[in-house]
Amino acid sequence: MTTYAHHSSAATIVATWPTGAGSAADHVTRIPKTCDDARARHLAQALDRLSSHIWTAYTTPGTERPNPVRLAAILRRPNMPVGDLLRIAEDDRDEAAHTVGRLLSEIDDQGCREAVVREVETESSAVSTAIAGDLTGRAQQAVTRLRRDVQPDHFAAAHALLHSVPMGSERLFTDVEPVAASVAALEWLGAAVLVTAPLDGSTSAVRLLAHAQLLSDRDLRIAIAVLGHPVGNASGVVRDLLQEALLAAAGHFVVCPAPEFDAEGHSGDHERDGDKSGGGHRAVSTVLDPAEPGRSLLGGILAGIQACFEVYLDETTTRERTDPDPRLTGPYWAEEVRQRFDAELRDVVHTARL
Repeated sequence: MTTYAHHSSAATIVATWPTGAGSAADHVTRIPKTCDDARARHLAQALDRLSSHIWTAYTTPGTERPNPVRLAAILRRPNMPVGDLLRIAEDDRDEAAHTVGRLLSEIDDQGCREAVVREVETESSAVSTAIAGDLTGRAQQAVTRLRRDVQPDHFAAAHALLHSVPMGSERLFTDVEPVAASVAALEWLGAAVLVTAPLDGSTSAVRLLAHAQLLSDRDLRIAIAVLGHPVGNASGVVRDLLQEALLAAAGHFVVCPAPEFDAEGHSGDHERDGDKSGGGHRAVSTVLDPAEPGRSLLGGILAGIQACFEVYLDETTTRERTDPDPRLTGPYWAEEVRQRFDAELRDVVHTARL
């Protein structure tokens, strides 16, 4: 969401929003000299809350989109106290707008009120733009928010970016919403495993990444958790891991039933990251950063692809460059091998998607 702050020395309210690579900012309104700093900060806080409710329409499909005309009317004529009584709107978004409107009435400056109205209209428009799949301008902040569905246009865009740079580029974090990007990247991680495992001799994807973790000194817990996940499809894996991170961020402690065992004592489910607890249940923890689960998951998957390349490079060098002369195994050689690795990944993904 967009966050707001009071710039005391400049007597202004400013808006900032994430872009996937740093934050952007814009001037919202000046604050009249008659308004004290505390009330200006309360206005910024109330705008934070309103923005959060506006963006719910993006993160929760089926939620009514914000109506800028309705919100503007509320900001100009909010519910005001009558004696000790105050009418509270049933809709949380409307009530957040009424709160902002009441603060604007206290500040009592026409220019400030109309500037805030324009700001809320801009924020509402950004959400509608993001829902339509266009993440330009202020709608770009959607790359830091999680949707329950995978948008086909963003999924295709992520595949195109990965086809161009199979080990990932910054545009995956800034141009594509994280769920679609992670689902697409998981397919490319699977291709990296298929290409690398025959060279490495690993019998499973998890074993390959364990080797890659030792070789590259990378933290590959996320990639290992993804490939060792019991769910069989990419979108299910991504949703499950993100849900665990969101629950952790909300302060929930998740306890799931322990996996059932067959007559020979084999588990019908893979162990998930977490500690077993008593009573036939196990505690589930998250391998993602709860503060930025989408970016964390996508970064972890890309790290897995990059680590596979390091194994691929090491094994290829051992086989084809027995002479340790650095002129034969330097940057030019690594670039040649990378191009071969990229080409093989593209072939595997293309074949899988036919």
